[in-house]
Amino acid sequence: MEKLKKYLYTSHFWVGLIVISLILPGCDANTSKSLLTVDIPVGEDQSPYIIVNKPIGPDTGYQNDNLTYSFDSKSNIDGNYSYGFDWGDGSYSWENSSISSHSWTESGIYIVRSQARCGDITSNWSNGKVVMIGSSRLSRSPLNIPGQAIQYITPDTPEMKSLINSLFSSKWKSHYSNFDACREWVAKNIRYKRDQVLYNVVDYWQFPLETLESGTGDCEDIAILLCSMLRSLGIPANQVYVAVGSPTGTDTAHAYIIERYSKGVWNIIEPQLDPITSAVSFTFLDWALTHDYSSKLYCFNDKYFFKGLPATLTSGVYEINLWHSFWPFFICASGKLEKKLEADKKIDCTLEWLDRDRILFDWTIDVKDSAGNIIFSCSGNDFKREFSFICEKSDTYSIEITKRDYSPRNVRLIISEPGWQRSANK
Repeated sequence: MEKLKKYLYTSHFWVGLIVISLILPGCDANTSKSLLTVDIPVGEDQSPYIIVNKPIGPDTGYQNDNLTYSFDSKSNIDGNYSYGFDWGDGSYSWENSSISSHSWTESGIYIVRSQARCGDITSNWSNGKVVMIGSSRLSRSPLNIPGQAIQYITPDTPEMKSLINSLFSSKWKSHYSNFDACREWVAKNIRYKRDQVLYNVVDYWQFPLETLESGTGDCEDIAILLCSMLRSLGIPANQVYVAVGSPTGTDTAHAYIIERYSKGVWNIIEPQLDPITSAVSFTFLDWALTHDYSSKLYCFNDKYFFKGLPATLTSGVYEINLWHSFWPFFICASGKLEKKLEADKKIDCTLEWLDRDRILFDWTIDVKDSAGNIIFSCSGNDFKREFSFICEKSDTYSIEITKRDYSPRNVRLIISEPGWQRSANK
C-alpha cells in the first residue's frame, strides 16, 4: 500500500493546485466511526442519551442452535433499564439483562442489533452483527468459492437502498454524475485498514454493511462496497465487477473495479481514489495502481463469477477511453499498448473510433521500438483504419494512439497478436 499512498499524496497535490474548493460528502476520512450512527453528545448541558454497542457473540451457527449474545452501553441516565435485541428474522426480545439467546429455524444471513431503554428514553439501534446460519455460513476468504463470493455483493439490502437514497438527496450530489457520486462517497468515507490489523488474519472479507458501519476495510472490502452501491444504483450486472488479481509470480492480491458503464468502454477503477483525483491524473493513477494485478484475475458481482477479463473483451481486442485534449496548447490525449515481439513478426491491426461525432483534427498512430524509434506511423480523420507493421528485430514495441479533438472519445483497437498491455505514456 506504500505505492498507493505515494500516488495519493502526489495526486492530491495536483488537485490542490487546480481545485480551490469542493463540496465533499460524508464524514472525516481520518476517523473510523460508524457511518450509520450518531456521536455521543459532549458538553456540560447534555441531553439524556443512551448509546449501545454492536452485539458480541458467535458469527455462525446451525439451525435451531441456541446462540448467546451480549452488548455494552453508555448513558448519562440513572434508572431501571431494559435491553432489546432485533434478531434479523422478524422477531424481537426485551430483557432485564443485556445478555440474551436466540435460535434460527431457517438457513440464512441475519443482522442482529441491540437497543436499550430507560423510562421514556430509548437508544438508536446499534450497528449490526452479521450471523450466518446453516447452509448460509460463508467463508471469510471465499475467492476460490464462487457461489459464496457473489453473496458478498448485496445491492438489495435495506441499508444499501437507504444509503443510495440518502446520497442522492444530498446537496453535494449535484456536482457529480450518479456513478462518480458513489465513487466519491466511498473514497471519502471509507478508510483503508489491513485485515491483519482489524481481525489478526491475512484475509477477511467484510459484507458491505460491516464496511459501512465500521468506516474501514481493505481493498476487497472497499471494492465490494462500491460494486454493491453501483449495482443498487441500477447498473447492469454485465457492466460492473469486482476484480481480484495478482502480479505474475506472486501471491500478493489486490481488488479493484472493472466497469464499462461510466464511459462506454471497459475501464479500471481504483475505489480508493476519488473521481477528481482520477480525472486530474487523466485516469493514469487508476491504471498505475492496478495494472500489476492483472494476472490470475477473477471477476465477480452478485450475479456472475469467472476467471479472466469480462467476456466482451475478447482476446486481441482493446478499448480505451481518451480523455479531453487541449491541443494545440498542451499535450494531446493518448493511449499506449506494449508487447514484446519476435523479429520479422507481422502485426495486423484495426483502429475504430466508437463515437460517431465528426473528427475535427487528425488522429495519429505511431508504432515505436523500445528506443523510441518510429517504425510505422499514420494519421487521418476517418472512423476506421486497418494497418500493418513488421517487427524489424526482437524487441518491445508500442502502439500509441493520439487524439487531438477536445471531447473525450472511445477507441477500439483489434490486434492480430494478443497479449498487449496498457502502458503509461512517456
